[in-house]
Amino acid sequence: MSTQLTLGATLLGATLLGATLLGCGGAVTYDARRDEVVDFEDARADFTRKGEAYHEFDARLVAHATWYSPRFAAALANYRSETEGLTRSEQLDAVDAALDKARGEMRFFVALSTRDPYWNDLSRADSTLHVRLRAGDTWLDPLSVTRVDLDTMADRAVIFPYATPLTEGYDVVFPKPADVERVELRVTGLPARVDLVWETE
Repeated sequence: MSTQLTLGATLLGATLLGATLLGCGGAVTYDARRDEVVDFEDARADFTRKGEAYHEFDARLVAHATWYSPRFAAALANYRSETEGLTRSEQLDAVDAALDKARGEMRFFVALSTRDPYWNDLSRADSTLHVRLRAGDTWLDPLSVTRVDLDTMADRAVIFPYATPLTEGYDVVFPKPADVERVELRVTGLPARVDLVWETE
């Protein structure tokens, strides 16, 4: 069921730009130049998942992932803009750009912790673990998997508390599927498998 976000902050004289955002509670209408973006911490909680795989009492794989859904992407752009002290116009432009990007792809930030560090090689062509996306009845391979370097990982830890020195971070991008009512991100390989699921309706 659609929910209208009306959190105020009307910008007089601004051009209205509509966008439909997919949130965990269904389709949400959001206007970047009329409404304030949903709280960043709320959006991060809504679009972050954690999964663990054990063999007997041995934790083989712990995975955290945040989906850059349009709603989360807008909230993050707004949060960064406020933190960096951008003008209102720059803030709106940043949110619009984040929305455009999120509407065109399925992006995830993934942080993995593995019992054996040699398993944690998601970005390699011959990786022990690999990642796929299920949308509806279709399984998709990623367009790109980029390992996040240590310097960038330290910056990510400000945004994603689960990005600790004990994890390896990856930016994972998939093509945008037609069906996003249920999104399932699978990290799998011989050592373990974890499924992370987002229900959008």
